[in-house]
Amino acid sequence: MGWMVTRSRCEAALMMFRMETKDRCFAKKVRYHSRKNLAEQRPRVKGQFVSQKLKSATTADAETYS
Repeated sequence: MGWMVTRSRCEAALMMFRMETKDRCFAKKVRYHSRKNLAEQRPRVKGQFVSQKLKSATTADAETYS
């Protein structure tokens, strides 16, 4: 009789686990919109953040080699 109770609990737990795994969302989402806004405003060179001084130097170098 005891094994029936544990088996039904096990089956219920497995069913809940399978339902939860179906509902998981691994899509990319932004948690802090303020951080995203600041990151979008910062200057970048090849996708990396740079300081204002470095940005002007790299753009000047790029213009001389063009």
